[in-house]
Amino acid sequence: MSRVVFGVVFAMAVWLVGAAPARAACANLVVTVVNGAAAAVPGAAVTIRAKTLRTGTDGRAVIACGAARGERFVVAVSAAGYEHAAVDIDVPDAGEAAVRIALQPATLTSIGGTTTSTSRIPLNTQPGSYNVVSRVQLDDQAQPQIARLFDETPGVISNHTASSNPASPGVQTSPNLRGSLDYEKTTLIDGHPVATGRFGDYVTTFLSTYVLQDVEIAKGPGAFAPLVVNGIGGSVNFRTRDPSLRPTTAFDLASDGYGGSLVHALASTTIG
Repeated sequence: MSRVVFGVVFAMAVWLVGAAPARAACANLVVTVVNGAAAAVPGAAVTIRAKTLRTGTDGRAVIACGAARGERFVVAVSAAGYEHAAVDIDVPDAGEAAVRIALQPATLTSIGGTTTSTSRIPLNTQPGSYNVVSRVQLDDQAQPQIARLFDETPGVISNHTASSNPASPGVQTSPNLRGSLDYEKTTLIDGHPVATGRFGDYVTTFLSTYVLQDVEIAKGPGAFAPLVVNGIGGSVNFRTRDPSLRPTTAFDLASDGYGGSLVHALASTTIG
């Protein structure tokens, strides 16, 4: 009798395994295209691997079994009167791959803009070049002023008055970005625009490097800052020091050949 029961159980197990649906090796792709008001954009061109479909009146485009499970690829969308858009999609291990893409209306400032995208390595998508003078560089060079480090950054030069000696530590300096004039940049401290006076430039001579965490430099035209006034050259943001996680102390003493001296003491930590 036990042999009969075992045979029946084995047969039922085989039947259940055969009846269970196999997991699909591919997923359906559902792309929904909307505008800034969350309204559907019909007729938008959705391109996936050189294959282009048009969205319906509901703004949706569906591709049956369009990608393999666990795959990543790029979906590009374009529509008349809107900027082009491209997004990365990761196909889930179960269910359909759905993405909602919001298109921005094309304006006079956006016509001729460029976008870059990749499914593997992220590229620089900013309209200008971005550099950071880090705290490590400031410590390595032990410069009390930022002018020398500006001169070592591509596309940046510490401008000074024509009658002054650029080697003098007390000379007035102000960074120029990509050949633009002093007043053709936006200067910020911790993201806040600074008063630049009637000449439109912020003199960095007396801005000590000891109080800085780093200096962010965005070169090229673009609204990098919350306030842009003739900032066609770019923006410079001086970030003040962050508190250290562990107790940190430093003591520096500097002197020059003209009888000048500089003393710097630092104590920093995080409590709580």
